[in-house]
Amino acid sequence: MASVGSLESGSGGKPDSVDLWKGEVVYSGIPKVIPDLLLERLAKLFRSFEYIDEAFFGQVYIPSRKELPHVAVQVKLDRSQRNTDRFQEEVSPKIDLVVEEVLRKNETVEVIALLSKDKPLSGLKRFYHRST
Repeated sequence: MASVGSLESGSGGKPDSVDLWKGEVVYSGIPKVIPDLLLERLAKLFRSFEYIDEAFFGQVYIPSRKELPHVAVQVKLDRSQRNTDRFQEEVSPKIDLVVEEVLRKNETVEVIALLSKDKPLSGLKRFYHRST
């Protein structure tokens, strides 16, 4: 089981925790409408954190749940990060603010922090890469 943070616009910045069970089907790909403003704002935010290497976006759909397809952002942390605690403390609250500013009420974004050894979901597209 993996835990995923999810934030709904209009929720007051309180992410829900979503559990993904081993073997649960998750469809992912690029949405028809690209959330350009959201991606621009997130890329700008990620530039201010030296331990964020890459970020990917897409749309996810989990058929076993009663939710619509929604935007997912996966953030890959560099090798210096042994867990996602620092990301959760420093970056997540700022992501919440961006989501609240940019998305319409009741739109959902799942934000998932990945350690350097982890791979993003297939079908997602990179929108941020730290230049070295």
